[in-house]
Formats: sequence, structure tokens, C-alpha cells
Amino acid sequence: MRLVSTGFFLALALVTWKVAADEDQCGTLTARSVGQPCQCGSTLSNLKVAAPKGMVLKAVCGLFAGARPIDLRTEKVSLDKYPASGNYYSGELYFAGTIVVNGVVRIEASDAGFLWFYPETSLAPYKSVFAHSYDRVLKLDRDIPKAFGLPKDIGDPRWFTSTCSRAAARLRLSAIEVELSEQDSQGAYAIGVEVLSHSSFKKEKCPQ
Repeated sequence: MRLVSTGFFLALALVTWKVAADEDQCGTLTARSVGQPCQCGSTLSNLKVAAPKGMVLKAVCGLFAGARPIDLRTEKVSLDKYPASGNYYSGELYFAGTIVVNGVVRIEASDAGFLWFYPETSLAPYKSVFAHSYDRVLKLDRDIPKAFGLPKDIGDPRWFTSTCSRAAARLRLSAIEVELSEQDSQGAYAIGVEVLSHSSFKKEKCPQ
């Protein structure tokens, strides 16, 4: 009987620790997302979205349909298709999980970003509005790998003298943060980037 009780309390402790960890993560993300409330844990089962392969959705922050906030505790939502209104959702999503991806890193200076990663294969398991818009290109501006030898400050003029350059790369990612919006900052950001290998950057013709 004592062994059963010990096992029960150990299991309870593990569940309590996981819930507390999720709450801590939500609190941290809420602070980073300009005070917008984040939703984590079991409520995420009401959100359908094509997550990158090898990653799971850990949090959603400030999710809106137009000007209306969405509470996933009481509402089911799919980000894989447009809502009836025709206007896509806004908010922030946090995916976690270690994945290794091959692709091309491009330096393309613009208002929307400077350093971009184009995976050679789709990160999403199937086609969806979300995957088509946010899984095809990843921004590296928030976590610029030192291995590339590029300036950490995006205001550095060297970004503009080296723009329109590319290099093949193999990256290990630990998370992807996605901003859903109509601002220049919208997009998918690779977090915890480790460069496993890469070629030298070579100039290429700038896109029109």
C-alpha cells in the first residue's frame, strides 16, 4: 500500500510540475508579447494549425479575429484556412522541438528583415493557409548565428553592402516563433539556431 501511495504522489508531483512549467512559460511569453495574454496547455487542443515537423505548439499569445480576442477555452479555431470573414488571424505562436534543416541562407536587406532561411523541403506536414504563409521562409534576425560572421546590429552598414548574397547551410533549430500580422515584422522566426555546416556567402542577383 505504501508503494502505491508513493507512486501516486510521484505521478501527482510530475503533473503539478508540468502544469507549473507551462504556466511559467506562458507568463514569460506574455511579458515578451507586449502584455498580450498567452494561452498554453490543454486549451491549445482547440487550435488547429500545421505545426513544423518535429515541433509542437507550446503557446499562443494575443490571438485575434479582426478586433475580437479569441479565448481557446471556449472557442475552436483553425489557422489552416481563412475564417468566414476572409481576414486572417493575428497573434503570436510558439513552437518548440529540436529539428535539423537543410536549406539556403540569404542576405536580403529590407524593411521586413535582413537574414532569411529557405528550407529545401517544406516544414509543415501538409498544405494549409498557415503553412503556405509562414513555413516556407524563416527569419534569422532575432537570433543571428555567430558562425556566419555577420554583424549582430542590423543597423550596421555591412548588411547593405553584403545584401543579395547566399550560402547553403544545415541548421539545428530549437524553436520557431510566428507573428501573425500585416506589419513588416510578421513572419516565422527561427530561435536557438545552431549552424552545423555552411558554405561561404556568394553574391547573387537581387530579386526585383
